[in-house]
Amino acid sequence: MNNKIIVLVGPTAIGKTELSIEIAKQYNMEVISGDSMQIYKGMDIGTGKITVNEMDGVTHHLIDVITPEEIYSVAEFQKTVKSLIQDSYERGKTPFIVGGTGFYIQALLYEFKFDKDHETDTKIKYDALVIGLNRDRAKLYEIINARVDDMFEAGLEEEVRELYGKYAFSYTANGAIGYKEFLPYFDGEITIDEVKKNIQKNSRNYAKRQLTYFRNKLPVTWFDKDKDSKEDVFEVINAFLEKNI
Repeated sequence: MNNKIIVLVGPTAIGKTELSIEIAKQYNMEVISGDSMQIYKGMDIGTGKITVNEMDGVTHHLIDVITPEEIYSVAEFQKTVKSLIQDSYERGKTPFIVGGTGFYIQALLYEFKFDKDHETDTKIKYDALVIGLNRDRAKLYEIINARVDDMFEAGLEEEVRELYGKYAFSYTANGAIGYKEFLPYFDGEITIDEVKKNIQKNSRNYAKRQLTYFRNKLPVTWFDKDKDSKEDVFEVINAFLEKNI
């Protein structure tokens, strides 16, 4: 039985989107989003959601599926993605998951049980290649800061105002970095510059937590964004796909 699966992980702003399209087109794959916030409709700028143009014709799953009022859980993610994986196998495609939500990806690969016993397993249920992107920490933080600047220029404040005016955010959506930081500003407690600084700080801290989680919880094959090329990644993927054929 075919149970190969490819996963691309990395901290926020590392460049997963660009590489994911290169990989998907090279191997005729579809992208299954492993991001807990990009599933929400309208939360576009603040989540760094891929645009239709950036998709470049590659089919994406689990993006823009529910409204911010709805609660989304790791158990729902696991159930939905397992179905998408099976569908991929039936159509002769290798499932390709891309995202930065480490717990979601871990729960999928290890098939965590979300019942009263909360059983976990230490063995991955798939033949998985987990590719990770990283780069010099100082450079990553610099890019994160610049990315937040770009978000503000792209209209982040307007997006957040519109969403909070339209929806009563669920507790899961309300945890999104880039959105929750605006609430004290809307209440007149802080300035817009403080909002931006808080988003930058929280994004940097989140990137640090992501990297720690990936290193401790997943069997990642790491690539340096500044030193390794997409051809280096393709070489590893080729060897993985050709194994046991």
